Amino acid sequence: MGDSELQPADTGVAESEGFINDCSLHNRIGMLKNDVERHGESHVTFEHVDGEVEVRLGTSVFDWNGNVIRVYDGDQYHNFAMDKYVTHEVPMDVFH
Repeated sequence: MGDSELQPADTGVAESEGFINDCSLHNRIGMLKNDVERHGESHVTFEHVDGEVEVRLGTSVFDWNGNVIRVYDGDQYHNFAMDKYVTHEVPMDVFH
């Protein structure tokens, strides 16, 4: 999932679908979405995934109804369950 040659994305609005239903879970995901919008990407750790997932502006969809974050890898979308979110960080080279 993480191609080290990708350039940082522009800032903007991350694509979303649906409405927020679980405030405690979605507060943390909302913070992730804000970081993606402000910095273009964020590296996310999920319980069921080895390593980090790059959630990038323009290639990720926050699906609030399905409780998943869909990440496009260039060939297909991969679903990551919001309730398996552990933490995220903004890579140092994309701070604006």
